[in-house]
Amino acid sequence: MRNTAFIFVTLLILVGLQVQVSQACSGISCPYYFGTTPLRCVNKPGKRKKRSSSPTRSTIAITHRYLYYRGYYMEFGGTRSGGYAKVGTYRWGSRCSADTESRPAGWSRVSLDCMRKCADSYKWMYGSFHWYNNNCHDFANRMARVLYDGRYSSSYCPWWCTYRK
Repeated sequence: MRNTAFIFVTLLILVGLQVQVSQACSGISCPYYFGTTPLRCVNKPGKRKKRSSSPTRSTIAITHRYLYYRGYYMEFGGTRSGGYAKVGTYRWGSRCSADTESRPAGWSRVSLDCMRKCADSYKWMYGSFHWYNNNCHDFANRMARVLYDGRYSSSYCPWWCTYRK
């Protein structure tokens, strides 16, 4: 009974935080955040890289990295089929702790529809999942680049996201 109550309270808190963050938009520009989920529930976040262009995070870390934007998690992971990209309201490994950065990585006006199309086209553009050179960290950085490039225009969506294969 204690576990059920704990899980219920935790879910209420998480839903409240998700609503609070997703409503923090300024006009039509909304914040986006990097976050990590521990691999096998062990938290070892990556280090920040300093760049003058779009925000990025380390591509080699013993964590699963995601991007959080407008109340949705954007993730990429390895499977036998070469990987799977998703945009959804629940993150993978939701039973484990997560560390979404408290400060936004940036602000964007890109639509969720565009981000879904980018996730759907990701493997076509960048190839299958590989633990070293096309992993969840690379995916989060590339999706952050889309958000960064669309910071001034709500109609922005890269060609590769809308190109029909």
